[in-house]
Amino acid sequence: MIPKTSLNSAAGLLLAGVILAAFMALFDVLIGRRVMKLSWEKIGRDFNPANGNYLSIALLLLITYPWVVRQILTP
Repeated sequence: MIPKTSLNSAAGLLLAGVILAAFMALFDVLIGRRVMKLSWEKIGRDFNPANGNYLSIALLLLITYPWVVRQILTP
């Protein structure tokens, strides 16, 4: 989808990554609270790399993916 957008600047691509990561984090929290009935403490542990859960690191990487894809696909 990134090649079909008009985003060309690094800032725009990183902003798209931030929006993607925010939606993913929000989705994870909502599924945890509404569907799985998890406590806020358990959800917080899922985002804590010190506990062996690397979701927060994956979200940080997700921020860079639109820019990386643009770099790979730009001739």
